[in-house]
Amino acid sequence: LAPVPRAGDPEGDRLRGTCLPVPAALAIALLLQPSPSAQAAVSEGGKAPLAAITGVVDAEGRPVDLSRLTLSSNVHAGDPAARATLLVFWASWCFPCINEIPVLNELQRFYGKRGLRVLGLGVREGNETLERLKQTAAKYGVTYPLFFDSQGSAQKAFDLSAVPMSALIDASGTVRWIGAGDRGISIFGV
Repeated sequence: LAPVPRAGDPEGDRLRGTCLPVPAALAIALLLQPSPSAQAAVSEGGKAPLAAITGVVDAEGRPVDLSRLTLSSNVHAGDPAARATLLVFWASWCFPCINEIPVLNELQRFYGKRGLRVLGLGVREGNETLERLKQTAAKYGVTYPLFFDSQGSAQKAFDLSAVPMSALIDASGTVRWIGAGDRGISIFGV
């Protein structure tokens, strides 16, 4: 906040004509604030913005409720992996994304038995299509389920700026870990 100029103050006289009436200033301030629907950056410990995501389709082009898929679980008592989904944003044109496919396959193979779900979510950038994602997945042997963000809403909700990016989300929807780049998933030790 700036101090209010006093009468007779040369600086105050110069500024007096530039001040907006209080109602106008408040209206402008309210307009400049982010809307309630604007997404803050997703961070560890925060809720994943799954409810804001629409337009996700499976590999056959059928609509999918990513929130329901991520939050539903066949839990195994006492096993934290049984309550988690690794959501991986990727693209067919992204070499680091392709490089991490073997690691993601191994995560799915090893931890999938205990309930961890690896979900590949293709981004809608450049000339990306569901068909290109499927061709790339077949070429490189992807073994986990694939989806496509056909409207870009997941990218927006997660404030995605680069791929690959992965988020580990527990059954309650809390982001337990988030990382970008193909080295991010190395925390899993496979």
